[in-house]
Amino acid sequence: MKKTLLPLLLSLVLAAFCGLNAMPVCAESSDAFAAAYAEKLDAAPGTSLDEAQTLLGELLSCDGTLPDAAISGYMDFLYRISASLLDDYWDDDAFAENLGDNSLISPRYGEGGIGYGANYGAVRAALGDRLSEAYGRFFELSETYFSGYLVDDMALMISWDGLAQFLIDWSVFRISYPRFIEIDSVDGDIRFGLYLYAGCFNLDNTPVIYYDDTLSPNVKASYEKFLNDPASGDVLYYGDIEELYEVWKANSFMYTQDVQDFIAELEAKLYE
Repeated sequence: MKKTLLPLLLSLVLAAFCGLNAMPVCAESSDAFAAAYAEKLDAAPGTSLDEAQTLLGELLSCDGTLPDAAISGYMDFLYRISASLLDDYWDDDAFAENLGDNSLISPRYGEGGIGYGANYGAVRAALGDRLSEAYGRFFELSETYFSGYLVDDMALMISWDGLAQFLIDWSVFRISYPRFIEIDSVDGDIRFGLYLYAGCFNLDNTPVIYYDDTLSPNVKASYEKFLNDPASGDVLYYGDIEELYEVWKANSFMYTQDVQDFIAELEAKLYE
């Protein structure tokens, strides 16, 4: 009997000892897992892709649906690594090209050099069906709109209609998931999208206001398409875009003082 119980007792003691150093199981306590995982992220230097892969494995050790707080922390960690890579490899084409499609960090090519950011598609593929519905959609939209620069070299990197769709997609997300952990970031993206769409900052290479002080024909057409699209009604600032268009129209689409004043008021509203 003693020979039978001794190994069992030893295994229980060993399991208890190991449990002191193990992260909580997600299914038992997602909050405890997220807190323990946050400590691991904070302790990591955040300078290499190997760290990102290791900590991804730690995240996937959680059972069931991953806690949004843990995913948010991991994405912040990827941003830290991205900033570190920017310091070291902003002009290194070979390094950027060798990252590959499945790397957790991907390059962003721009006029000022090579930037780096989270590879949303690769992260989404790695986490798969372990994501909450909200985070799954967040990654889909982020992959669509933030896999490159939205603005570079004083030019919009998507079409005006594409920017209008940006506003629609993120506004629908905002309505669908109002308690999403990164909702403040989503709100900031919507404000920035409208800031560009309304011409609060007139980009030299894709201007809203032409050199002859008229509304760009491409922007005018996009406004009209946007205002006639039933899906646009979900955009948080729909009324502002509608009013902006009416001010332009009342001034024969000339950049008058009235238009200038309205755009200035809208900018103040966005960033008050």
